[in-house]
Amino acid sequence: MNTRMTAALLLFSAGAVATAGDLTMNPVLYSEKEASKVTFVSTDRAPKLKLEGTVAITGKHAMIELLYSKLEPALLFGGDVNAWVVWAITPDGQAQNLGELPVREDRGGNAHFATSNLNFAMIVTAEPFAGVRRPSDLVAFISQPVKGPYVQNTTAPLTRLQTGTKRSVESIAGLEYKDKVPVELAQARQSMEILDRSEAPKYAPKATESARVALAQANDAYAGRENKSDVSELSRRALDSATRAGRETIKAMEAEQADVVR
Repeated sequence: MNTRMTAALLLFSAGAVATAGDLTMNPVLYSEKEASKVTFVSTDRAPKLKLEGTVAITGKHAMIELLYSKLEPALLFGGDVNAWVVWAITPDGQAQNLGELPVREDRGGNAHFATSNLNFAMIVTAEPFAGVRRPSDLVAFISQPVKGPYVQNTTAPLTRLQTGTKRSVESIAGLEYKDKVPVELAQARQSMEILDRSEAPKYAPKATESARVALAQANDAYAGRENKSDVSELSRRALDSATRAGRETIKAMEAEQADVVR
């Protein structure tokens, strides 16, 4: 694998697989008889916050709603870190990316996710993009055992985490985002910088260009040349396109590498 390909893959999927030391996850076998309340605790990497939610089994899927407040942006880690990602982790360590936990201006909100897994723990990690394939070792929040007569709680070590995500600090406990630039615009700018350092313009030109256009529009809106109320929407559009570009890039590069191996 050439140097540029290795660097680009590191941006989107981090590096080697590692364990999370003494961190323990709490898989729960959920029951369709009633919805279950879930709470999270912060690790020493992240600020204390209120993060809780419910899990309800509907058919063959677990429907998840998370409520949160006082959530500082993951970009406070510096480096390539830019987003909070929620994961469902099965007892044997298989991880499913459920999606982003977005940071809004008031630092609170709610988010909805779904998974076909019915026995899982949840963690939140800091990542370069919302669309990464494996959780990084920047584990910030871990779901706790669930109370109720119809659920089954177990514990398991938290393993198969990716190392190598570039960051400036190891913990953002006690840090606050005080920049005047809206968080979503700062994230969009960071995403574009990461794309430009990767092979995305080559392997995902349309998605990369869509991200670039949306970011330019968001910057114009923030500068007052367009409606400032559009800054958040345009920034999210840029972030969505950047995430798509990252996914397409990794898929194309992995396919190319597989051809070389064969």
